[in-house]
Amino acid sequence: MKPNMGKMDRMVRLILGAIGLLTVVFGNLSGTWSTIVLIKYYLQIADSALIYSYRLRELSLFNTPFLNSLSQSDLTDHLLSIANITYKEVNGIQKKEEGHAFDIIRKKPEEYFNAILFELENKDEVFVIVRQFFVDTFHSFYYQELVKSKDAFLSKLATEKVDLFKNQVEKSRLWFRELKFSDEDKYKRTQKSINVLWEYSADFFQASTVDLVMLSREAGVDLHKVQMNWKIDIEKAVAEEGFKLPAQEGTFIGGKEGRHSRSFHSFLKRLKSEKLPFS
Repeated sequence: MKPNMGKMDRMVRLILGAIGLLTVVFGNLSGTWSTIVLIKYYLQIADSALIYSYRLRELSLFNTPFLNSLSQSDLTDHLLSIANITYKEVNGIQKKEEGHAFDIIRKKPEEYFNAILFELENKDEVFVIVRQFFVDTFHSFYYQELVKSKDAFLSKLATEKVDLFKNQVEKSRLWFRELKFSDEDKYKRTQKSINVLWEYSADFFQASTVDLVMLSREAGVDLHKVQMNWKIDIEKAVAEEGFKLPAQEGTFIGGKEGRHSRSFHSFLKRLKSEKLPFS
């Protein structure tokens, strides 16, 4: 289960070195390339926040006290706020560089760059709790790293939100712990949820070209570092509560390249039918 960190670190440094050199060369030749990289990086953050906030809002359809409260929680509002602020920043950059506004309503499904796990259908309360623990742990470590960004907008955004995610992961850890004391049926559903979500969790850490370029500029997040910290916490919690993680790494990746789950298209139609605050 433990990766060869020395080998992985060497590979990451080699890749970043090559990407960094290309960025310097092409970045100096074309401001457009630099702008495209920045916009797509911002969209990865905004799209993930938007998609997940609306998945959480749909929890009200289950009509249970816990899921209703989660659908209307401050977390849902803060995720929508992250999307709102970041889309507006993209809009400003695009108007300045290209002379026209950014239009989220006209975005095609393949133009959304969120990790796939954020868009997965809500199944039941157990699935939601496990997913929430996975997501909150990711957000906590991700935004702690994003605070260090040399990009002023990203650093400010992360600084404003990092404590929220630190507090949120403490809540979801407690919810996950309660699953330990469930009956046999809920125990089995918990283990099944862990297995399913583990398959998609690798997409959190799959570095796109844009991720690597931004990291080479010291503006992006080191996803390898986030993954190592995330795994330590998840492995510890899963073991402590008597569950198991799959032996193999997750295989479903590509969300940040515009590849999505089967349910994404219908979900997107529902989302766009609502009045978005930044549309």
